[in-house]
Amino acid sequence: MTFAAGIILVLRHLHVWRCKTDGSTDEAEKRFLWLQVRRRTLTSASIAILGIVIAALDFTDNPISFTILVCASFLLILMIFVLASLDFLAVSQAVRIAENKTGKAAERLVQEYHRMKKRSERSEQNNSAENSK
Repeated sequence: MTFAAGIILVLRHLHVWRCKTDGSTDEAEKRFLWLQVRRRTLTSASIAILGIVIAALDFTDNPISFTILVCASFLLILMIFVLASLDFLAVSQAVRIAENKTGKAAERLVQEYHRMKKRSERSEQNNSAENSK
C-alpha cells in the first residue's frame, strides 16, 4: 500500500510540474518548480522504497537482515522528514520573496497614483486660473 502511494505521488508531482510549466515563461519560476518537483519526487520515491522495506520485514527470518531492514526503514523515515522539511523551507522562502516583490510593486503603484493625482490637481488649478481671467 505504501509502495503504491509513493508511486502515485511521484506521478502526481510530475503531472503538476508539467501543468505549471506549460504556460510559464519565467526562467526563475521554472527553475524553482523543477527543484520543487525534484525534492518532492525524491520524498515520494523514498516513501515507495519504505513500503518495500516494510513488506520485506515480513519475509525475513534472519535476525541480522531483519536488523538491517529496520535500520534502513528508520534511515528512510529520517530522510523523508529531512526532505519534507527542506521543501517546506524552500517554499516558505519563495513565498516571502514573492510577497516582497508584490509589496514593492504595490508601493510603486501607490506612488504613481499619488504622482498622477498631484499632476491632475495642478492641471485643474491651472485651468481654473485661466478661466477666471
